[in-house]
Amino acid sequence: MKKFRNFYYILIIFTIFINVFVKSKSISSNDGERNIKKQNPKKEDPLYAWVEFNGSIPNNAITTKNGIGETIAVCRGEYENKGVHPGYVDETTKKCNIGYGGHAYELSNFEILTAHKNKLIWKEWDSSMYLGKSLTGEGYKYVDGGYDSIEYIFPPEENMRILYWEVRYRNEPLYVCKITDDNGGEYFGKTSRIIEGANYALNENEYKKNNFSILIEA
Repeated sequence: MKKFRNFYYILIIFTIFINVFVKSKSISSNDGERNIKKQNPKKEDPLYAWVEFNGSIPNNAITTKNGIGETIAVCRGEYENKGVHPGYVDETTKKCNIGYGGHAYELSNFEILTAHKNKLIWKEWDSSMYLGKSLTGEGYKYVDGGYDSIEYIFPPEENMRILYWEVRYRNEPLYVCKITDDNGGEYFGKTSRIIEGANYALNENEYKKNNFSILIEA
């Protein structure tokens, strides 16, 4: 009887040991899964992305036809430490054409705008419309096209007792826009609160249009 009792105790202890061992392994496995999830969190797919140009225009690039029927895509690049400016690229020249200071420039190092289908749309705009949120908080989500690093300096307003010139803007955000020229060709350029219109490069010059389209999130 005593031997049976001892065997019974040993069986209980062994059962408890097995349960603790299995439970500890389960907890360790769950911790490992949690660590993997922390190390590899699920990333949200952005509506659009700027990718480095590799010599060809991606299939998901934002494109149109220019004045001579070539396919061009939205691009952006940095110009002489004066900011990052949006423009357009075609597969013939493989250069990003931007406008700055009244002149056109070709950039060799630049990015191309890519986006999901129907996630970005063109909104008709003109220079008289306010670029930004309205007083009620409503507004559009403009596609980030870069920034202008120049300091915009404004003279004193008339009939005001201001004896100094005021720097109002620096690193002003630039947005992607589309312009139709007088010949019906479309080009990509930039707009901002300062520009009050849309600027684009063509041949060797930079031009401005009061009527254009701005790229926004759908």
